[in-house]
Amino acid sequence: MPQALALKANGRGVIHGIDTWCAEEEIKFASKEKQVKWLNKVNYEDIYQSFLSALEPHNLNEIIRIHRMTSTDAVSMFDVINILHIDGGHSEEISCQDVELYLPKVKKGEFIWFYDIRWASKARNILAFKCQLLKTVGMNNNCELYRKLY
Repeated sequence: MPQALALKANGRGVIHGIDTWCAEEEIKFASKEKQVKWLNKVNYEDIYQSFLSALEPHNLNEIIRIHRMTSTDAVSMFDVINILHIDGGHSEEISCQDVELYLPKVKKGEFIWFYDIRWASKARNILAFKCQLLKTVGMNNNCELYRKLY
């Protein structure tokens, strides 16, 4: 939301959020029974509605566009990306897929935020090949900021 507020203050820009908000998609890549049980208890629709409600008081509905779909289904919607944030459904497989699909669309010199880095070593290796690591931040150093080199 801070990025959306900055875009609103500048009078230009759009943020696209891609998420299924759906337990079935998350469960496809869950690696442990305990994880599956927890995911089945999560009320994704309530979380989604709470998120939308949080946008309303700040009039961010025009700046943040939500696409309820997988990142694979959404990739064709974008030609060029200035800033990319990858969260990858908390899965090594999806993180790698997201990097491979979306990194070519990020302009040279622009930024990629990669969240939950500890378990996504393959995706980080792809980023390290084409990008410069600028900073590691977040609680427990779990987020990295890259600049695309080429």
